[in-house]
Amino acid sequence: MPYKLNTKKPHLFCLILLISFPSAVTVLISPALPVMSTFFHVPGRYTEQLITVFLMGYALGQLFYSPLANRYGRKMAIYLGMLLYLISCLVCLAGIYQHSLGVVFIGRFLMALGSCVGMIISFTLINDFYYPQQARVITSYTVLAYSFMPALAVTLGGFITTHFSWVGCFYFYVVYGIVIFWVSLYLPETLQRKKLDALKIKSLLCSYYNAFRSWRLMLFSLIYGLMAAFVYIIAGAAPFIAITEIGLTPADYGMLMLIPYSGQLIGSLLSGYLSERLSGYQVMLLGYAMTIFGSVALFFFFLFAWVSMVSLIFPLFFVLMGLPMTYSTVTIMALLVHEDKASASAIMSFTTISMTLIAMFVLALLPSKNVMMMPLLFIVLLAVAVVAFWHAKNRFPGDI
Repeated sequence: MPYKLNTKKPHLFCLILLISFPSAVTVLISPALPVMSTFFHVPGRYTEQLITVFLMGYALGQLFYSPLANRYGRKMAIYLGMLLYLISCLVCLAGIYQHSLGVVFIGRFLMALGSCVGMIISFTLINDFYYPQQARVITSYTVLAYSFMPALAVTLGGFITTHFSWVGCFYFYVVYGIVIFWVSLYLPETLQRKKLDALKIKSLLCSYYNAFRSWRLMLFSLIYGLMAAFVYIIAGAAPFIAITEIGLTPADYGMLMLIPYSGQLIGSLLSGYLSERLSGYQVMLLGYAMTIFGSVALFFFFLFAWVSMVSLIFPLFFVLMGLPMTYSTVTIMALLVHEDKASASAIMSFTTISMTLIAMFVLALLPSKNVMMMPLLFIVLLAVAVVAFWHAKNRFPGDI
């Protein structure tokens, strides 16, 4: 099968580990958030902001790596990001032993700046190496990363918190970073021609200006962000519902959350299978239908005061199953006609994470003890996402 580049093909397993790295790092501590609020003697909404501050660094970090990747190569950008990540782990541990939540916040922000290299460089490698139709299929399978890796991270975080200590989650972060650094050594370098002026302010601003001007790029990035926000809202809000309201232990919560996250795994496999048989918009529409069904079911279950693990897990299974069916299409549609894949990937990732950050800020402003807040936010996100989908289908019909 012909590819764009005559070089070693990026190993799918390596891409999955790399692209899932920041999302797994984000949610690993979610089962520990209620325990951390007790340790630091602060309300739960403060430790919940450890997810939000991570997203802030995640969003800003997207803008730093594309010029580095264009100037020094894709792999060098990964190495620099991983070095920053490992340093941030030490900052977090220092904050914990000093009983300083503020230092932990700084560490989490730096952790996001470092780990976010995984997402942007993964999309850059895929779009460097594969033709659009090939890339859509490969992206469908790499979206598996959004399924089992965050699920395993939540389960592992719950196990470590219950049977050892929540501090162990931060030691695991160090080990995890070393593994990802080792895996990245086996990826090919896909940069064909270095841009010597990539780090110059004028060139950098010009690249980002051209990317921001692309309505295609911004529209599909918006859709991606709206759907990705579901994962982070669940990571921030669901532990408090399950542990505080329902009464589960962190370990039980982590294990039971494998069920809804398995929906995302199934959705990823379906997306890869259907991407070879249906148009991108048809796959997206199926994903939308599943996420809408799950969100509406969760809303009515909680509205009628049925708050249990069954009423939480069953709807989230369908919510998460629908998400991967949108990811594979919107990422390829966003980058399809943009020549500078690194800059376009950076702006797409920045826009995506900015949307999730806004959603998390809104969640933080809502009454945290009201279980209706999560399903209500789901409904609002879906309403905007449906309008964006309708506009995209009419503005950019039939590209893939």
